[in-house]
Amino acid sequence: MSTAPTANLPQRFALKNKTIVITGGARGLGLSFASALAEAGANIAAIDLDDSPPDELGKLQAIGVKAKYYTANVRDYDGLRNTIEEIAREFGSIDG
Repeated sequence: MSTAPTANLPQRFALKNKTIVITGGARGLGLSFASALAEAGANIAAIDLDDSPPDELGKLQAIGVKAKYYTANVRDYDGLRNTIEEIAREFGSIDG
């Protein structure tokens, strides 16, 4: 059994300035996860089928994180791949 100290454990899971991609991010659980992760400091790339972003996305930007909405269908492999590549370019990385 490991006896390594866990003092740095919170740093290992810190979300500040990490980019998180959330599918289904326009409503329901996806939007709830986006809000919770943004409150922890994560930048949010929300993907959903809806053509317009939810109003809550502006609230995430107001707390000081980068939050952007993308319209894509996760069942469309090529379209989703293009969206993920766009997110990586715009945010610089994808962390989760």
